[in-house]
Amino acid sequence: MPYIDFEELLRGIDPGSVFWKRNSDGTRALAELVWKLRNKLFEYDTLLSDDASGRIPTLFLREMAVQMRKNSKDTKREAPNTYFVSGGRHGMQHVFNSVANFIKSKPHIGKTLLVTEFISSGRSILELIKILEQEGINFDVAAPSVEERPEYYSPALTKRMIYGAIGSQGLAFYDQAHYGGTTKSMNRTSAHPTPIKDRYDAESQKEEIQLHVNTTRKEISVIADRLCQMLFEAKK
Repeated sequence: MPYIDFEELLRGIDPGSVFWKRNSDGTRALAELVWKLRNKLFEYDTLLSDDASGRIPTLFLREMAVQMRKNSKDTKREAPNTYFVSGGRHGMQHVFNSVANFIKSKPHIGKTLLVTEFISSGRSILELIKILEQEGINFDVAAPSVEERPEYYSPALTKRMIYGAIGSQGLAFYDQAHYGGTTKSMNRTSAHPTPIKDRYDAESQKEEIQLHVNTTRKEISVIADRLCQMLFEAKK
C-alpha cells in the first residue's frame, strides 16, 4: 500500500471514536484491506455483513465504493447492495436456517463479499460460508485483520480470504454496538441483529446512542472520501 498519512486521514475525527481505538491500528488494517480490494470492489453485486461487529467495516467498504465511483470515469458502476445478517452463533440450526432463508429471498444477490471485522479460529465465518456454498453463490470473504496466516485456516476460507493485516487490529471494531448501532438479536431464531437502542427504556439513552451512531456514519463518509483521494493520488 502507498504511504498514507493517518494523522491527516483522521484529522478532525473524535479521538474517542472507534477509528482512533488502539492508536488507529484498526483503521490502518481497514485501509490495507481497501487497498487490496481497490480493483475488485466493483466486481461485487452485494456486501453481506457478519453483523453486529462487521457492520462498521461493511459500511466503510460500501462508502469506499461510493467514493471510488465518484472518482471513476465509469459512471455505470454502482455501489453494491448491502445486507446485514447476524452470524457467529455456532451450531444453532434455527439461526442457520433463518440466514439461509433470508439469502434465498434475494434472488439477484450475485457475486458477494462477506465482511467481518476479525477472523480468529474461523469457526463463526465458516457457518456463513456453508450457507453461501449451499446456495451456489460466488463469493469472497473480507476482514480488516486475521489472527493467523492463511494456511492456518480451512481451505474453504483460505481460498476466499482477503484481509488487511495479520494480528488483532480488526478487534477495534468488535463489540462497538454504541457506534455501529446494532447487537446480536435476543431472538435466537432471527437472521438479523437488533438495534442497540431497543435495549434501553430511557429516551435520553436512546438519543445518546443515536448521536454516536450518526457521528460514526459521518466519520465513515469523511474518512472514506479522504482515503479514496489519497489512493487515487497514489495511482497517478
